[in-house]
Amino acid sequence: MRGLVIVFFSFLVLTVYAQEKHDFDNSDINFVNLKMYSGMIINNYIYFDSFPKRKPALLMELKFGKQTTGAKKWQKHYGFPQVGVSAIGGYMGNTRQFGYMLGLLPNVALNTKNKAKWSMKIRMGLGAAYFNQPYDSISNPYNILIGSNITILAIADFYFLRNISKNLDFEFGLSAIHASNGHTGLPNVGLNMATVNTGFKYYFNKGVTKYINDMDTTVNKKLKYIIRFGTGTHKFGNERGPTNSPSYKIYDAAFYLAKPVGKLGSAMVGLGYKYYSSFYEKILEGNLYDGNYHLFSRSPFGLRDCDGIN
Repeated sequence: MRGLVIVFFSFLVLTVYAQEKHDFDNSDINFVNLKMYSGMIINNYIYFDSFPKRKPALLMELKFGKQTTGAKKWQKHYGFPQVGVSAIGGYMGNTRQFGYMLGLLPNVALNTKNKAKWSMKIRMGLGAAYFNQPYDSISNPYNILIGSNITILAIADFYFLRNISKNLDFEFGLSAIHASNGHTGLPNVGLNMATVNTGFKYYFNKGVTKYINDMDTTVNKKLKYIIRFGTGTHKFGNERGPTNSPSYKIYDAAFYLAKPVGKLGSAMVGLGYKYYSSFYEKILEGNLYDGNYHLFSRSPFGLRDCDGIN
């Protein structure tokens, strides 16, 4: 499972970057960004008496990115954002319990107000991370935040840029960082950090970007039909446990009607269905119903009489 997660996100990063590279011409801005983050892991489980002590974390990020030019409709609709792929990692504030983290993070930065020397951006990223000190019932029982080596990693930034030379910007701002394995491993309280960040961005060919402003940006407002199928795994329990429990399959299906609204989104209505094999097993184990076992396994509500549900 962990290997599949790594392969998936590696493929996602390469696909996004390759697609953007194909869409851009040689006059696009290419840049490299080096940033430092410092902040504290938040105690988001106040009922845990032995939450690990920690110092301010220290993370470094190296980003390679491009300035979009309007080669695709979404680029113009979103104000010509910057897209990139980052490697981020470092010390989490407690070597023994939290250890170190290394992540890979595709991300996009949206433009806000821009002036001659100053500008503001909002950035969002979603990728995967590796933690070297996850929870272990024997060697590391106090790290209830991270229950597996591989997790999802999300980041949101709000930062200012100050132009200090033709090809160099100084930036600083605030960030929120979140890591979670999505209940594929327990415990899974999730790790949250509030940080300050600062760094430099170097442009290889700033000032020669050619934006595409004359492309057709009309929106096709025709009603669309969406059918979705999915599968995954999870652990049966709440965010604290039980630990070392088996993984169970989840199956998901949905049907939607989508109507484009404006240039940036759609209004959707539909039906969704989830089937939890773990709930089916626990219903049989607890003899909770006289029949229709699969029907009551469609959602957590089917186990209202069973303890330990998240």
